[in-house]
This record gives sequence, structure tokens and C-alpha cells, in this order.
Amino acid sequence: MIMKKKSALALCAAVMFAFAAIPAAAGAEGAKPVDDYRIVAVGDSLTVGYQHGMTETSIPYGYVDRIYEQALFHGRSELGNYGILGLKTPGLIKLLDGAAAGTPLKVDDLENYSKDENARIIAQADSVAKKTPALKEDLAKADLVVLTIGANDMTSFLRSVISLPAADAKKKIDSEIDALLNNYATNVKTALTKLQSLAPNARFVMADQYLPLPRMQYAWSDNTEIYDYLYPNVVSKLTNAVDNLAATLRQEGVDITAVHIADKFKGHEGDWTYVLTSTERDIHPNKDGYQAMAESYADAIWHEYRKPAALAANVPISVIVNGKELNSEYKPALVNSRTYLALRDVTENLGMELQWIAKTKTAVLTKPGHVVSITAGESTMTVNGVKQPIPVAAFMKKFNNESKMYVPLAIVAQAIDYQVVYRQTLKAAFINS
Repeated sequence: MIMKKKSALALCAAVMFAFAAIPAAAGAEGAKPVDDYRIVAVGDSLTVGYQHGMTETSIPYGYVDRIYEQALFHGRSELGNYGILGLKTPGLIKLLDGAAAGTPLKVDDLENYSKDENARIIAQADSVAKKTPALKEDLAKADLVVLTIGANDMTSFLRSVISLPAADAKKKIDSEIDALLNNYATNVKTALTKLQSLAPNARFVMADQYLPLPRMQYAWSDNTEIYDYLYPNVVSKLTNAVDNLAATLRQEGVDITAVHIADKFKGHEGDWTYVLTSTERDIHPNKDGYQAMAESYADAIWHEYRKPAALAANVPISVIVNGKELNSEYKPALVNSRTYLALRDVTENLGMELQWIAKTKTAVLTKPGHVVSITAGESTMTVNGVKQPIPVAAFMKKFNNESKMYVPLAIVAQAIDYQVVYRQTLKAAFINS
């Protein structure tokens, strides 16, 4: 469930995690409110965030994780990622049927993974299949559902096309693509209809598919006409199928947006994937590819893509409070993996009143419904009259001729029921009320 802390052409062909449905908000602290923006991700390895060379201990950072970060710029957010390596559209339908029934599934209930010799891929898929009850719960509360699906449906077709001479490849495309895309569209509509039933209050955002084959450098270095033929006759047709499907579902009352990544990847296939840099010709996106995908999704959802400002010298971390980046003459401090801010910056940015008791170096911070007392060097603080231990103490720090109290940001924010999420990928702490 959602938690706070929270060979070429084969999208499933690589080593992968034994974990899934990862709580991407790992590192978040604070009580769980009822008004968090809840994101659920379903789909294939692009939704998982797989990159070449990842293992079961790797932490993915794909388009979904970047969308989660964008949500944090806008308020309290949670993420549940149920992406599955190698998933095809029929498997997604079966996963959603399992969720609707609240029945834990096994990997064999989704897809036939018997041809996959990589035990980690099978284990990852099995681990998500077992989480269908949690998926059902998360979808029921979801505000946003994002997905990628269909690349694995196209794998065998594309593999066979590129193995043929140009004339035969064109004939195969012309004779088979329409039926293939019709089946794809039918399955995706079925899946989205089931998703809408499970997540009645959610907005849905899904992408078309990029062609993971560079025009000049890959299989057709001497036969680029096939690449040029694939775009209008396969890639663009698939984009149109996604657009038409979204339009049909909107007429049926589904809040859905189609995101175009195919056009964005065109010309960047070699730069934004591992197809030219890995011996396996891995077609998964690299960090630039996932960044491009995330920007497309974010533009559809929020009409912007935000990044923290570049860190100044000797500033270890960015702090964003309710979407506003902290800019203070007193630099944040990072001590034992804890973010400290100057006391006055804390009170001003968290909307708290301050009473300073110089004799004991004690700060009394008040906000409607909350009184927090914290003393420099002490291993406890008082919250609404109750003393409680804290893992790190406030301390005094000199600036020129004045001494400033620095307090542990997450601990104070948690005391007043704010959400605190640290994202190592951005070197940023998000604090949202």
C-alpha cells in the first residue's frame, strides 16, 4: 500500500529487483493526513524505473519517482508503485482483476514467465502480484494514476521486422500492424475501464511509446528506410491509437490525458537509452530518457516541471516549504544525516510564533493547536506539555558576532504534523503542511 516513508527490444530482459510497490517517499516523516495527494503507478518496466545494470539492491529513479518529486513541490504527497517487469496488456488486466477481487496473485497468474531465465525478474513480478489487496486499497484513494504499458506487446513484432530485408519488413508491417494495434487498444481500454472502477476519483495519465532504435547507428545503419517507414506506419499509428482511446474514454466520463513521448525521443534514441552503450543493446531509458518522460508527464499534470535552484557553495541541501524554496543568509546544516535550520528560519517558514528564553537557550514555538519547547543541547523536547526524547539536539552556531540556535527541521515539523520528505536525488527536503 502507499506508505509515507515512502537483448534489444525486450523490455523485461535485464537483471532486476526482488522488490516492488516501493514506497517512493522513503524518508518521509509525520502523521498520515486525509488530504495527501495520492499517486499510484501501474504498468511495465518503464513504470518500475528500470535502468541497465540495476540489481535487487538498486533504488530506481524513473519517471514515476520524478513525478512524485513534482507532486511534493505542490503539497503533501504519497506514492505507491506497482510496476512489473515484462508486463503486457493482458497481464495488466489480470492484475487489476486480482485487485478488484482483493485476491493475492502469483506471477503465473499474470504472464507466462517460463521463457525468462532471470530469477530476479520473476521474483519482482511475483512480489507485486501478491500485493493486489494493497493495490486495491491504494487505487480507491488515488488522486492520480500514471501508467506505461504495451511495449512488451510489441517486442516480438519489432524483433521479427528488423530481422527481415526492407521489402519484406514493409510487407509485414503493412499486413500486421493494424490488427496488432487494434488488439492493443482493446486491451488498454479494458484495463483503463477497470482502473477507473477501482480509482473512481483519480485522474489518469498514460503515454504512447517511443521507438528504441537509433536511425543511423543501430540495426539499419545501411538501411535507414526501415526506420523511416516505422515512424509513420507503426509509431505514429500507436500514438494515434492512444489519443483516440483517451478521447473515447473522456466521452465516457473518464478523466484521462495522453502524453506523447514518441516524438520527444525521436532523434534521441541513442542518447536517451542504453541501446548503443550496453552489450545487451538495452532499450530502457537512461537518466536523460526518464527525465524527458517525467517532463512530459509533469507538463500534462501541472503545466510545469520544477527543480530546486542550484546549491550555493557550502550549502548541503535545498529546503522547500509548501512549494517555496528557502533562501536565507543562514545556511542549512546537515549533521548526521539530519537537516538543521536557523531557528528564525524555522519559525517564519512554518508559520510559528517564537518566544526565546536566553537564560536556558530555550525556544518556545507556538502554532494553533501546538506548543513546542526545545532547548539547545537537550535530548528531549516538549510538545503540548508532554516531554519526549529526540534523537538529535538543537545547538548554537556562531555567525560573525552573533549566536544562532539551529534546530532539527524534521523533528520540529513532525511535532506540528507537517510532512517531511528528503529526496537524495535532488538533495532537497520537502516540508508540507
